[in-house]
Amino acid sequence: MFNKLLIVDSDDIVNKIAIAAKEDNHEVPISPNFYCTKDGEISGSVSIVNLGNGMCMVSIWAHSKKISARDSLDFLNIIENFCRMSGFRHIYMPCCETSPYFNYMAKLGFAETSKATKYFIKPL
Repeated sequence: MFNKLLIVDSDDIVNKIAIAAKEDNHEVPISPNFYCTKDGEISGSVSIVNLGNGMCMVSIWAHSKKISARDSLDFLNIIENFCRMSGFRHIYMPCCETSPYFNYMAKLGFAETSKATKYFIKPL
């Protein structure tokens, strides 16, 4: 299991998460709130965004080599419980078809809501 789940509390941590994700050939997580470590190394992160009306959006990056399938399930369970305790009634989770999570989303209780949606960001 991953060793710790920690709060992202500085730009330095955000940069370290970005570097770790890039080294793992993953997109840089957007605005991570929490990150996990395994054997002292950053091995995943989660972004939780309040969408209103009892719904949050959760975006997870789990290191493809450092985090096992069991770790991923534990990580997701902790995140779900955190969201539930925070008063959210639904989790909206984008998941691309290349993700190892994709084929398990329905088994994990998620219903597909759209096809091939791309997300864009614009600085203001």
